Amino acid sequence: MKQTLGERIKELRIAADMTLRELARQVEIAPSHMSDIEHNRRHPSEEKLKLLAKAISADFEELKNLDPRLGELKDWMRGQPAVAQLLRRIRQSDKPDKLIQDLLKATEE
Repeated sequence: MKQTLGERIKELRIAADMTLRELARQVEIAPSHMSDIEHNRRHPSEEKLKLLAKAISADFEELKNLDPRLGELKDWMRGQPAVAQLLRRIRQSDKPDKLIQDLLKATEE
């Protein structure tokens, strides 16, 4: 069975000889939030995941690939070919940040 994100973070934290509270302090989250992450009840933002990876000397991409939300998104995108096309256009754009902000604003209406 595939290891979960929370299990991998806990494994690496223990290997780094850190307590849950120490790691939470370094990542600037509450210990209860850190516990929820390790028990797969919550998922860290990309920013927090980067901080976690750095604090426990982990490969960010490895941890990111364990995030179950990516699988759900990939499954949804397979049924929405226009989304993949849109993402390719954004990636190829010389102003991807502006396009993303414009899309976010448009979806708030």
